[in-house]
Amino acid sequence: MNGETYNAPTGADAIPTSFTDVYTTYADFMKRIAIAKFRLSTEDADELVHDVFATYLGRDSDGEITSLRAYLAVAICRAARRRNERRQTEARTSISADDEEIPDAATERGILLRMAVADALGPCTPRCRELIYRHHVIGESAGEIASSLSTTAQYVRQQLSGCLKRVRERSSRMTI
Repeated sequence: MNGETYNAPTGADAIPTSFTDVYTTYADFMKRIAIAKFRLSTEDADELVHDVFATYLGRDSDGEITSLRAYLAVAICRAARRRNERRQTEARTSISADDEEIPDAATERGILLRMAVADALGPCTPRCRELIYRHHVIGESAGEIASSLSTTAQYVRQQLSGCLKRVRERSSRMTI
């Protein structure tokens, strides 16, 4: 397939017999890119690979693809970037204190606390915020986090320690 021009079939039911060859040839390649470059879990990488192939099959066959390998590599990178951007946006909005109504003092204190936490986490990288959230809010162990990020538990513990040190330094200068 390298260097050949391959056009996706037209019509919803038209799946060529060569699609199986394309999938088996490039699926692992695409998954490795998503895991290594974007640090996605195996499950997320599999899901993105399937999404990319679904988009590939559903695209208009007007434009020719001169290098299928390059086309699929770019497609998986774009899909992984979009997924990471969505997750970062979700993480930021889940910590924000943009509640519209404040019914009582307890809720007001909760909002102030959330704002203080968001402020303390402000200088942290998105990766640090993710590690802190997964370990302290969700309750995942360092080993669980490490396996989903394709790294070691010791590395995750070191990263968490450094992140929490920066948060403690920042929060020690704040009052609620």
